[in-house]
Amino acid sequence: MYLAYSLLTLAVFVVVSPYFLYQAIRYKKYIGTLRQRLGFLPITFNIDAEESIWIHAVAVGEALTGRALAGGRRCRSAARWSGRVGRRWGWPRPACS
Repeated sequence: MYLAYSLLTLAVFVVVSPYFLYQAIRYKKYIGTLRQRLGFLPITFNIDAEESIWIHAVAVGEALTGRALAGGRRCRSAARWSGRVGRRWGWPRPACS
């Protein structure tokens, strides 16, 4: 089953690729955000140049889990949690124990 799924994914990718390539060249779509999608974020996300962790969360549960994980990471290492989403929603910074 895994092989069938992998082959189907490859076939869809091959069929759909020309469309996205055309859109990228003709309408300049997808090109502007390609660097961010590959993980190269602009300096405005990390002004103080300290080591950071980027956690992408869509649902509230994911955001709460990410906050807890990042808070524990912040306490155990030099990396810090920026907490931009947390401050926007009024969450306090994670407390270290």
